[in-house]
Amino acid sequence: PVWTIRPEGLDNSILGVSDVAADDASGVLWLATDGAGLQRVDLNAKRWAVSDGFVASSNGKGLPTDSITSIAWSDGSLWVSSFEGIGRLDTSTGEYTPINVAQTKEVGIVRADEQSWAWASILGYGVQVFDSGGRLRLDLPAASTIVNRTALDIEHFDQLAYIGGREGLDIVSGDRSARSW
Repeated sequence: PVWTIRPEGLDNSILGVSDVAADDASGVLWLATDGAGLQRVDLNAKRWAVSDGFVASSNGKGLPTDSITSIAWSDGSLWVSSFEGIGRLDTSTGEYTPINVAQTKEVGIVRADEQSWAWASILGYGVQVFDSGGRLRLDLPAASTIVNRTALDIEHFDQLAYIGGREGLDIVSGDRSARSW
């Protein structure tokens, strides 16, 4: 069976849910939306209701936009990507810290690995990897290292990162060397 659930509190301004991430320890489901920023859903409530949201702020301290492309839960915070860049949201304080990315700010997907590092697909560029402090740890430009200019998905398994896109499959090993197929 398939269920479609629309939690109370989500209004029609949300154009779509682009990604979801679960914090199993606290029973919270995070929704990345196209138009309403991040929404936090408490799964432990007797009925589904949005408890609060994180949206773009005019004072420069919030999310850079309300159109979020991807999120990844990692070690008590969320990696958040959008066409305005990537950042890390401390979910306990609500503090958002933007991270500098290569050339374009347009970040498609973000995935977290077992070290809580963020693997970000920089549209038209390749992939960049940031540690939990936001420092660039690995730069994989498509022109010289990997075949995919825009990663459509990144998965981690057995100390390998699999980067899939229209140009093929890239595999990055634990020693951070890349191989393309």
